[in-house]
Amino acid sequence: VTPDPSFEECYLCYGPVVSDGYGCAYGIQKNQLFFAISDLKSNSRTNGIGFESALKDALAELRYLLETTAK
Repeated sequence: VTPDPSFEECYLCYGPVVSDGYGCAYGIQKNQLFFAISDLKSNSRTNGIGFESALKDALAELRYLLETTAK
């Protein structure tokens, strides 16, 4: 496993390790991050769409903080 951005065509995904958890693989590339989120639909405690939304919000906040403090 490497964070080397030269693996542009590489994509990774895996499932949750426990029945009430999530799988969240990520990739770091030169100008982007990507995520592959998974959960078990059979478990009423998990919500992959909600996890995705929370992750997007957190990343947007992180981007804002990095951009405003870099000035």
